[in-house]
Amino acid sequence: MKVERPGAAPGAGAAGRTRRPAGAAGGDFAQALERASAKAPAAPAMAPSPVDSLLMIQAVDDATEGRKRARRRADAMLNVLDQVRHDLLIGAIPRGRLRELAALCRLERSQVDDPKLKALIDEVELRARVELAKWSDDP
Repeated sequence: MKVERPGAAPGAGAAGRTRRPAGAAGGDFAQALERASAKAPAAPAMAPSPVDSLLMIQAVDDATEGRKRARRRADAMLNVLDQVRHDLLIGAIPRGRLRELAALCRLERSQVDDPKLKALIDEVELRARVELAKWSDDP
């Protein structure tokens, strides 16, 4: 087998080529590219800055964020209940503390899905309202 020139395929010649008209130098594809480049110049690509990256990370809601909020609300409620317990040991519960406890229960109930926890919160709120009612009956 004789090799004529590098890269030439055997049997490839002028028969496989099609002739273009003289006016169609680049064809339709080349003309479409020219029109596209004339309409919209390419904008340079910019990498996000470190500040942008941090802002994007902060914008993404963390999967544990809901748990963290629920834990903070539960801690606030437990703190008020602990203060009520101390007030009971002293002998008097301030009305403001009872109002705060009832308000926390009302707020917490709307954000809880567990029926057992809702029932417990309802009981605490009921007890706080009963104690508030006792204060209003005092002369």
